[in-house]
Amino acid sequence: MALRRGLPAKARPAGETTSVASSALASINKPFVPDCGNFYLAASVFPRIRSVIIRLTEASMDATQLQKRIVLFVAAGMLVGTTGRAADLVVNNSNVVITSSVLSQTVQVTSASPTTFTMSIAYADAGVPAWLRASADNNNTTTSNVTVALTNALTTFGNGPFNATVTLTPDSGAAATIKVQYQPGISTPPSNVTVVPSPANPNYPLTLSYNTGAALPQQSVNISGAVSYTASITYDTSGVLQVTAAGQTPGTAVSVTGSQLLVVQLSQAAAQLATGTYYGTIAIYASNGQATISVTIAVNGGLGNGLVVSPASLVFAYQNGGQITTIPQQTLAITSPSGTTYNTTVTSDRGWLFLGAPQSGTVPGYVQIYAVLPQGGLAAGTYNGTITVTAGTLTQNINVQFIVSDSPVLVPTVLSTGGGTVLFNIQNGVATPASQTVTLQASDRSTLTGLALVAPLPTFANVNLNGTTLTITPIAGLSGAVYSGTVIVSNSLVNALFPIPVIVVGNTSGAGGYLTLSQSSYVFQALVNGTPPSSQTLTVNAPATTNFYATSNAPWLSISPSGQLQTPMTITVSVNPAAAGSVAATLSSTISLVANNVTQNVTVTLQLSSTGTGGNVTTDQSSLSFTAQAGGSAPGPKYLVVSNAVAGTAGIVYTVSTSASWLTASPQQGTTQSTITVTANPAGLSAGNYSATITITPSGGAVLTIPVTLTVQPAAVISATPTSLTFTYRVGGALPSAQTVQTSGGTFAAQASPDAPWLSVSPASGGAGGSITVTANPAGLNPGAYTGTITVSGTNNAAGIVTINVTLTISAPLPTITQVVNAASFQVATAMSAGELITLTGTGLGPATAATAQLDSSGKIATQLGGVQVTVNGFAAPLVYVSSTQVSAVVPYELVRFLNASASVSLRYLGQTSNGVSILVAPTNPGIFTQNSSGTGPGAFNANFSLNGPNNPVAKGGSVTFFLTGEGQTNPPGVTGTVNSPNGGAPAPVANVVVLIDGQPAQYTYAGGVPGAVEGVMQLNVTIPSTARSGDLSVVVSIGGVGSQSGVTVSVL
Repeated sequence: MALRRGLPAKARPAGETTSVASSALASINKPFVPDCGNFYLAASVFPRIRSVIIRLTEASMDATQLQKRIVLFVAAGMLVGTTGRAADLVVNNSNVVITSSVLSQTVQVTSASPTTFTMSIAYADAGVPAWLRASADNNNTTTSNVTVALTNALTTFGNGPFNATVTLTPDSGAAATIKVQYQPGISTPPSNVTVVPSPANPNYPLTLSYNTGAALPQQSVNISGAVSYTASITYDTSGVLQVTAAGQTPGTAVSVTGSQLLVVQLSQAAAQLATGTYYGTIAIYASNGQATISVTIAVNGGLGNGLVVSPASLVFAYQNGGQITTIPQQTLAITSPSGTTYNTTVTSDRGWLFLGAPQSGTVPGYVQIYAVLPQGGLAAGTYNGTITVTAGTLTQNINVQFIVSDSPVLVPTVLSTGGGTVLFNIQNGVATPASQTVTLQASDRSTLTGLALVAPLPTFANVNLNGTTLTITPIAGLSGAVYSGTVIVSNSLVNALFPIPVIVVGNTSGAGGYLTLSQSSYVFQALVNGTPPSSQTLTVNAPATTNFYATSNAPWLSISPSGQLQTPMTITVSVNPAAAGSVAATLSSTISLVANNVTQNVTVTLQLSSTGTGGNVTTDQSSLSFTAQAGGSAPGPKYLVVSNAVAGTAGIVYTVSTSASWLTASPQQGTTQSTITVTANPAGLSAGNYSATITITPSGGAVLTIPVTLTVQPAAVISATPTSLTFTYRVGGALPSAQTVQTSGGTFAAQASPDAPWLSVSPASGGAGGSITVTANPAGLNPGAYTGTITVSGTNNAAGIVTINVTLTISAPLPTITQVVNAASFQVATAMSAGELITLTGTGLGPATAATAQLDSSGKIATQLGGVQVTVNGFAAPLVYVSSTQVSAVVPYELVRFLNASASVSLRYLGQTSNGVSILVAPTNPGIFTQNSSGTGPGAFNANFSLNGPNNPVAKGGSVTFFLTGEGQTNPPGVTGTVNSPNGGAPAPVANVVVLIDGQPAQYTYAGGVPGAVEGVMQLNVTIPSTARSGDLSVVVSIGGVGSQSGVTVSVL
């Protein structure tokens, strides 16, 4: 027999066979016991049983008493072929979090072909005891589910978090890792408050990568399920973690409305952090629940000091079958440490990630990154890769994500380069590069709608979105540092929040000194020597806390505060008409802001009008009214014409204000005669009547008030019946009929839940009173119960959402046994014996994907496998193989009590019971396993365990080995499902054994169970008679007077 070390035969390359000499087996005259390592029998001894997996302890192996596993593989023939090297391991989730309430998580491990693997755990926190256990089902063979579970709450070691890495190492191929974080005291968040990373990549939990001297990183997350919430930092080993939202000051806590993204960032103090990895936790509190965000902060990659690579992550997107087939390349900027040599490499999960030239060079340098579809393409899904950048002893990893979709995706293209990264270079810290334009397209070239910029935007550039054109311009005064960020464009396509990298690289050193201004110009209107108009505000910010000097440059212009200031700062801008002269004119001046020797000016214009004979104004309408529908669009605008109350007088300056948030008037200041545009916005208002006023305040005149009313009418409410549907289907039967849902109340849109691809609706939208046809398609589904929903929503101002619950129940076809055979002789069973291996054939017997034997909790071969159970006269039979057309089982030893009586063999699969097959129970029913699975032909192994046959005969007087089943009761008595000890002592048949070779009696030296195999398989070591003739001789083994099948041969030299 040929033995293969390490992997099952089907996972080993052809030809990798190790010959085991007779001396290593000690002697053919005793049962074979493996004496070293894990061995897999490449030759089948169970032709009709696809595999028997047995875990055992090899006492004879070595002093450590290691637990080993022997897998006896068989497949339709005696010799199992090889199918190639084991594939690399792939996990469906490489980052998991466990808490004091979520004590375990499960990760699926797959590979291109079945592969066994081992597991190890490495802990990242020094001085902390082991707290994690990792276990796998399916005997550590892919496909497998790995469960990581908490074993020590670490109650005396602080609040954590604690980190560990589980490494999965296959017998050959690349390993996979699962990073596990334990967060003590954090409970499972309610399902109605969830944290959604935005854009689609970063990894979650969040990772902030920061290189000393580079721009501070930011990551955005969307908190769904909460109208408003607070975000608080509850744990921070770095001391520099901050949270903020649009228009709010960064800090350790922030209040956010549900429509805004939460921004997680680092403070300026991050520049003082030492190289390493830091951790933080952010708690989200809402009125309807809470959630948590785990944050990892990697400073200088956590490995070296000063390696600056921008951006920190990249995202590509592509539509299968789309009209845009070019995937824009992206760019990595490697900018520090200057003068060192860098090198770049890539890895990806399907070989789609590539580097352009040059892949190595001298810092600073740029590397083009490409996403290329491999031959055969990629199925819709999200794929991941890593770019590794090394410079000397420094290393940094850049995460790359590739979104492949069957639906349209957003494709941003930089007009000047055709790529997907916006890259600027500045000179001497002062010059402002020209703007760059990014065109936005749908991959199917359909019309894009609903495009919008998502805050926060990069603080180092001005970003403008006009239709499908994005214009990005660096602000003036940038220093020689590196500024990296993303512009996120929300859209209605698959990559709904898609990040566009923006990098500004300077060529001189120095800290930040540029300023970001809320406005670049202001306009005031007033009468000559009249009342000063209302003040306005100027907000000054910078990427880093920056000192600056602010002055005003005209006697009629003033700012407060002024002089030496520091960002962030809000400055009040005021004008005084009395200091501007007594003649009507338009005056202009500036506010000067100086930071790091760079001056930025803000223009201020004062429009002075001549005084008149009167200051009162009048309007062409004394009141306004609007009508809208709750939840609907805003009504059209209305207009007020403001004129002088006394005809013939000079124009009068006035200001405008409103008393309600739903009411707006524009412009907010003007000079008669002019027009005010008035709009009413019903958003968020329930049905009812609302009143407000517009106040017009003229310079030197009486205030004029215009009453405004808004009537909000109730919205139409959609309804649908019935609100639940049930479909039933039996595999092989007629498809379930479509069903109808009737709507009323208004126009509607209907959609089946995306997690139920078997469910469809038609039409997707319709008019008031329309009907919806619902179809359930069971194609490709396994028997079981499936649930889905149909959502019917009101459209065109019709309110309401109706959810229709849909159930599809699929019943398995009735399993049918067509015949039962002896698993060795392959002869139809007219009799069977206790312990005999039998094979049932038929239809609907088990799962489409075959399953092989497993051990139960007691260490015996399990009697339930893949949803299948076989019983013989009501006794459960151990199962060694199950599939849809074939099931192999061991006849229970309890059948000895029914000798010479009939017993019924039946099968149950997924709740369906087969027909019964009646078979006589005999004391013995021997069958010999043969090489061709037909029960005839060669059936022996030579003494060196090579296959005996015409081309490899045994000498007269030599020894051969046969494997049989059906020997009946044993001594000691057989126990159903028991696995023999690997150290010998296997039970022997009670009945007398007689061997005839070519009709002549032959001596045997061993007749009994196979060490390490299930009871019911018999090994027979036979000595060839010295008087035997040469050739292919017949072999018959009689046990208890019952002979084995005819046609079995042994070849004798």
